[in-house]
Amino acid sequence: MSKTKKILTATAAILLLLPVVLNIVVMSVNDAYAARAEKELKQLPLPENTVYIESFSKAGKLSGNGNGMQYYGVILITSELPLEQLREYYGQYDNCYVYEQNTSRIEELHGSIRFNTDPVPCNAYRVELWGKGPSWLFTELDIRGH
Repeated sequence: MSKTKKILTATAAILLLLPVVLNIVVMSVNDAYAARAEKELKQLPLPENTVYIESFSKAGKLSGNGNGMQYYGVILITSELPLEQLREYYGQYDNCYVYEQNTSRIEELHGSIRFNTDPVPCNAYRVELWGKGPSWLFTELDIRGH
């Protein structure tokens, strides 16, 4: 095989693999930003009479219309405290929201997003944190945001 043919073959291989590698890198970076939101939530101290059950994170277009990436972290807790008190407690943190959770599925989000815990215990709540992401490049190149 001539040197020119080897160079052309290598160049073609790189050009064919570049979109795949770029997609993997972009998705991994966005997943890491979603995982950061989950980690931040898990590091918050729990209010009294509250027990942590599980957590997860997800990156993608999870709610609303149009294009754009969202970085979602959530924990599932049980608490003897009423919803209003939990909202007041978690309200001191930016982009942190509390909702009652009666099923394993999170109905308000697009897709089949659910907790592993099923059935969900009584007095269960989900605490959500909508995180911030990297530059617009990662938002635009991730197919999950469209």
